[in-house]
This record gives sequence, structure tokens and C-alpha cells, in this order.
Amino acid sequence: MSKAIKNGYYPIATPDVIRTHVADRCGYQARSGENQYYLLANEDKCLSGTAEIPLAGMYLNKNVLYSDLPIKLVAFGRCFRVETGGRGRGEGRLYRVHQFSKVELFGLTANEDGTESEELLDEMVTLQKEINTELGLHCR
Repeated sequence: MSKAIKNGYYPIATPDVIRTHVADRCGYQARSGENQYYLLANEDKCLSGTAEIPLAGMYLNKNVLYSDLPIKLVAFGRCFRVETGGRGRGEGRLYRVHQFSKVELFGLTANEDGTESEELLDEMVTLQKEINTELGLHCR
């Protein structure tokens, strides 16, 4: 988090519970046809599968000034995923989930010349490689 903040990313604490329509509008769809997130009973809410969803949801239906771009955010969020293999289904109100935490970089860019998104992605990859190298981890 501190390295991202030093590189101009604004820190955000994301919620664990999000509105389902936000996840759907972010394109968070399972490849297998089954939900990868847990819906909360009798509510239009679910457990967050990734911090990217509430970060994107912050800008849902909002206009962003060109002069404010790029917007660079970093979040430390908890992520919840349906247990692999479909176990835990049909067990009434019991939620069996995989929970983990991760730091995520997120950005909004302009599209004036078509290179802004790629430039920000390259910046994020470089930052991630630096972090991994400093931790003594290998990455590609």
C-alpha cells in the first residue's frame, strides 16, 4: 500500500458487501455460468469478489473531469469466492467461502489518443514488478 501511495495512488478501504447490480454492471460474470460471488438472502447485495467492483462502483453514473484524469486508486480489500467444486451448496443458510485479502491497483483514464489506458497499465505492471522484486518474489 505504502509503495502505491508514494507513486500517486489514492488509498481506499472497500466494503465487503456490495450491491449486486454493481457487480453485474462491472461485468463480473462467471465463465462457468454459475455465480462466483455469494448473494445475501433477501437482499440485492453480495459479498465482494474483488476490490475492483466497489472501486468501479464509486464512479457509476458519474461524470469525471478530463483534468482529473488519470485517477489512480489502491485498495486493500477482502475478497470472497464460492467454494471450489460447488461444495457448500444446498446447506441452508451456511455460507462456505474462500476468503482472502489483496492489494489492488485501479485506474480511470482518458481515451484522447488511445494510449492512456495502456500507459497506466504499463505503470501498474512496473510497480507490481518492483514490489515483487523487493519482496524477493519472482514474477512474470
